[in-house]
Amino acid sequence: MNMDDEKKRGGEVDDDGDSDGGVSHAVASVRGKQLPEKILFCVDVDDEMATADLKNKGAKDPVRRLDAVKDAIRIFVTTKRALNPKHEFGLVLLKEDAEMILEPTSQAATFLDHVEQVGTVGSFGAFRFDSLFSIVTPMAPARNAQHVVRVIFIYGRTTVVPTLSGSADTALQTYPVLVHPQFFLDAVYLHRAGREKEPQAVFDAILALDDNAHSGYFFEHAAKLKNVFRSMGVLLAHPLQRDVQDKQSTKI
Repeated sequence: MNMDDEKKRGGEVDDDGDSDGGVSHAVASVRGKQLPEKILFCVDVDDEMATADLKNKGAKDPVRRLDAVKDAIRIFVTTKRALNPKHEFGLVLLKEDAEMILEPTSQAATFLDHVEQVGTVGSFGAFRFDSLFSIVTPMAPARNAQHVVRVIFIYGRTTVVPTLSGSADTALQTYPVLVHPQFFLDAVYLHRAGREKEPQAVFDAILALDDNAHSGYFFEHAAKLKNVFRSMGVLLAHPLQRDVQDKQSTKI
């Protein structure tokens, strides 16, 4: 595994954006639109996120992962609001379970105040995806809704593999929001450098949640600060207007 790169997917992608012919009519009906987004940032607050191991060329001291994430979120929100003031932002903290802190709001200052207060709160030996999907399920857009819902999952535990009560395939059936044409799941995974087996298992568990249309963007990084901001910059693109990730990665 390249320990500081985006994920690579299998499967052929057609010119019209269909992955193996699997994009439904519902997806095609909204593709290309710039509907307002309700973006739910899900931020890991495990003690490992306090690790100062993100190096910036020319800087004396490495940066703590959580500090980098908070800075990247601030830039992301400021930029997204400039593009469309109707975007909304919410905050979930990841402990052993997901905990809703702020439901999506158009009040960017309120959201950023909550982000500023985020700190690590303990060492957690587990994370249960079901707790997050239980939060997200009621947010599924109604039929013909004029908005999309996006989760940006930011996880920072090198050796703790997130778990599901069943298989990933079962989750897509249990939580139909995960395959809703106006729902998107993106992820940024930060871990210690110099490890191979454990981070791969964690990243595989996250990747398994991608839908059949390959609509999500998934990144994993170790050691380099610039790549955290690069990933968040890529995620600024509206999910209804971006290519699948493997296509997009060839253009940057």
